[in-house]
Amino acid sequence: KVLNSTAQYMDVEIDTEQYPYILENNQLIFVGEGWKSACWSMMQFEPETHFVCYNTGDNLGWVRYHAEALKKGVVRLKEPNGKPVPYPAAGTLLVLRHSTREHAGMFIYHSEGVKMEHINVYHTGGLGVLSQYSKDLTFNDVNLIPNAAKNRVLSGHDDGLHLMGCSGQVTIENCRFAGLMDDPINIHGTCSRIVKVLSPTRLQCRFMQDMSEGMEWARPGETAGFIESKTMHTFGKGTITKFEVVNKAEFIVEFSEPVPAVLKEGNVLENLSCTPDAEIRNCHFGSCRARGVLVSTPGKVVIEDNVFESSGSAILIAGDANYWFESGAVKDVTIRRNEF
Repeated sequence: KVLNSTAQYMDVEIDTEQYPYILENNQLIFVGEGWKSACWSMMQFEPETHFVCYNTGDNLGWVRYHAEALKKGVVRLKEPNGKPVPYPAAGTLLVLRHSTREHAGMFIYHSEGVKMEHINVYHTGGLGVLSQYSKDLTFNDVNLIPNAAKNRVLSGHDDGLHLMGCSGQVTIENCRFAGLMDDPINIHGTCSRIVKVLSPTRLQCRFMQDMSEGMEWARPGETAGFIESKTMHTFGKGTITKFEVVNKAEFIVEFSEPVPAVLKEGNVLENLSCTPDAEIRNCHFGSCRARGVLVSTPGKVVIEDNVFESSGSAILIAGDANYWFESGAVKDVTIRRNEF
């Protein structure tokens, strides 16, 4: 909680029993059994509504700061060079982010016909429910929300429901999301860059995000699309006959027919077989750090009868092959009867 605020500093009160910390080299370091983790981002929440403070976003996010102890449980934070900063008002609640997204709360992997329902997830140290290469998933009354009984404002370190490379039918109904540090729902595939053309039918590829490394990207019989990364134009397709792991970051894909003659190193592949249909209805998207729904799939998508109070875009359609490499050319999306 922000106790005092000026243009030069803010004084922050931290519950040392719930959130033990130390100061090292004028940095705020949270500690536990056998670990310590530096604070690297700060998000502002309104004390009454627990909404992200209006027009703040990441403006206290990835910034340098100087920390000094005033007394037990009270730390003064200021810009190292003494420059004026629009520090949040006294009374504002801060989420002090640290650590990395090492572990999801739940992990659905190479599974089929999974149904989760009537579950409250009050906190995860990484993604909430991570689903990879799974088919026909249903989430009913799965709520990623802060624990109101403990007056928490934070639920998850990252996304709520994160679905990568899934297929079949994904149904998300009657779910609630609030206090997440990333997107409540993110549905996408993974683009991989072609680093070497080994033969007319063999391509060596690389995962471009280290968080994707080691995944079983494809299986024989699946279909891949060949994409020009800058325009996101799919200029051809091929049937996969073999998937070989080279190392954690690279793999080789073999096709039944020669790849298009225009293909070159630097283009990317996406697995078109791992693209689901999705229905998202009767959900409540409360105030989180980021957006509401990210949808990147060429399957049939219906988003209806939801309430969006999201801080960023309520619905974002943005496949890319240049930064996050989250693939999925969208072709059929129906958005109706939602409240924004």
